[in-house]
Amino acid sequence: MKLSEVLNQQEIAESYLTQIKSEVMNLLITLVANGQSEIETDKLVKQLNGKQEGFNVTANSIRDLLKDLKIVKSVNGQKVVLNTSNSLTQHSKDATMDNEKKVNKLAKKTIDRDL
Repeated sequence: MKLSEVLNQQEIAESYLTQIKSEVMNLLITLVANGQSEIETDKLVKQLNGKQEGFNVTANSIRDLLKDLKIVKSVNGQKVVLNTSNSLTQHSKDATMDNEKKVNKLAKKTIDRDL
């Protein structure tokens, strides 16, 4: 296999992982914005593997991805517990307002897409 082919496959894998992380963050932010503090791991996996998203993830792979996210308090085979603390990215009153606007925008985007 040529080096260029290896590099191309690595770029594709990194892009795929970035897409999954982005979609996971959108889903989790939407949950927090809607006042939910947890989701069943299987439901999250089904959502990501659904027709719209079309990813191919497992509960084990999603746990590995989630364990490093600040929005996730804990994750196991049964559920993902979310960190609903406002202090995740809060540095000032203005930052809080900006974060609220961003969360609302992402939540609306996800809801519109799902409808």
